[in-house]
Amino acid sequence: MTDIITVVAIIKAKPGEENRVKQALLDLIPPTRKEKGCLNYDLHVSRDDPGRFIFLENWSTQADLDRHLASEHISAAEETLGPFTESLEIITAALVA
Repeated sequence: MTDIITVVAIIKAKPGEENRVKQALLDLIPPTRKEKGCLNYDLHVSRDDPGRFIFLENWSTQADLDRHLASEHISAAEETLGPFTESLEIITAALVA
């Protein structure tokens, strides 16, 4: 098992707010990719549901992930996106094989 922290974040946009949510999520990518310990930070959209966005992320350490979650751009995005999203699910995982 590796010490790398894998994160899957699933964000569900409210109907009609897909483009607004997508843009706000895209805006998170440049500052996040510059953060210490960010190995990858990739945004996907469900092929079956254009309002369901998925971030696949890998972080070097838990401390790096914690710093990211406490960052200004994440706090601002949470506040901005709140009225336009139905749900947010964050799953952290460790590679097994």
